[in-house]
Amino acid sequence: MTDDGIADLVVSAPQLSTIKGFSTGAVYVIEGRSGFPDEIEIDFAGGGAHAMYVGREASDQLGTSLLIADVISPLGGLPDGISDIIVTSTSTATLRGHVWILAGPIAATGGPIDIDAGAGGAVVDYAGASEQDRLGASAAAGDFDGDGSVDLALGAPRAEAAGPDSIQTGAVYVLKSPIGQGSFSIDAAADMTIHGGEQLEDVGRALVALDLSLGIAGTDLAVGAPGAGTQDAGGVYIFDGGSGSPYFELSGQVFNLESDAATVWIEGFGAGRLFGGGLATGDIDGDTRPDLCVVGAAGATGTAHVLRGTGSPWPAQIDVDDGGVWVSFDEGGPADSVVVDLAIGQFHPEGHPLFGGGDDLLFGSPLGAGGQGAAYFIPGRGSFGAANVSMANVFHTAILGSADA
Repeated sequence: MTDDGIADLVVSAPQLSTIKGFSTGAVYVIEGRSGFPDEIEIDFAGGGAHAMYVGREASDQLGTSLLIADVISPLGGLPDGISDIIVTSTSTATLRGHVWILAGPIAATGGPIDIDAGAGGAVVDYAGASEQDRLGASAAAGDFDGDGSVDLALGAPRAEAAGPDSIQTGAVYVLKSPIGQGSFSIDAAADMTIHGGEQLEDVGRALVALDLSLGIAGTDLAVGAPGAGTQDAGGVYIFDGGSGSPYFELSGQVFNLESDAATVWIEGFGAGRLFGGGLATGDIDGDTRPDLCVVGAAGATGTAHVLRGTGSPWPAQIDVDDGGVWVSFDEGGPADSVVVDLAIGQFHPEGHPLFGGGDDLLFGSPLGAGGQGAAYFIPGRGSFGAANVSMANVFHTAILGSADA
């Protein structure tokens, strides 16, 4: 992000209080370097960080989530090959939600500056269309229209559907590259909008961009809707992307899932399981094709399901409880794990003899290990030996929080 050829680290502290009030929130950019230290101390004045951005007012909760992607250039126009930082802010006072874009290269700020500072701050600000929308609950970047430039998708899981009978169905907004600079209401700025079809369907709670080879060559968009389906079982909509996709003309289209079908609908099962609350993608089985991992959590339990990429189009409907997934990890973790978040990547040394060739899974469990919080590292592999496995049997490493965390 600093354009020096070395990867940088971005971290957020949404609950940080500043002179502007409680839970203003902050985002820090820590510059990558040769001989990265074992410990870096970050202070309230931004000491230890290359750049520090703070929220505008109390309860902004700046940094609720972060996404790193090249979606804009500092001078406008097409992406310039330098990573940008997409920062979300839930703003608990209104829950409208904001999404800010900090254009790379990121310059040193010399201490904390406002996220919307005229010099050095964000070049784009999207605000939710209404209070309670929760814009920025999720974000994904990919070339959805197949024109060679990265587009941006933003979730607002409590946005109201269009029309006289407005209900909070949730929505996804897609912004075509090049992205214009300035401050905008997301409903006016979006080049494509997807509205949910049911009250509290939570469409857009999670998003991920991936290429499942569904029929059109290009990047597809998976949309989590944990409040959809029978008795809030949850589900995932997948929209086939690429040049010629009917979904991604990005010319002002509006889709309503009450009447407009996605390319694929993945149906969760079990009352209140909230399938679709988290999404991630990677090549878990090591066959060079992307797989889709879906998390659902309810109460004191959680599960994660992996749907295997095949290189061929998926059926229009997939039922999780009818053999529709490759492998499911149940909630029987080492200490009643509660899976609510996940990441996929190659976290092990390449070529290590103890690990397979696939990407690894990292499951987050904030209430796991008796409330301490935990993360479970599960190495990817070609087979887990069964379609349903317990994390207790397959995890390699458990990272536990402190007893008083």
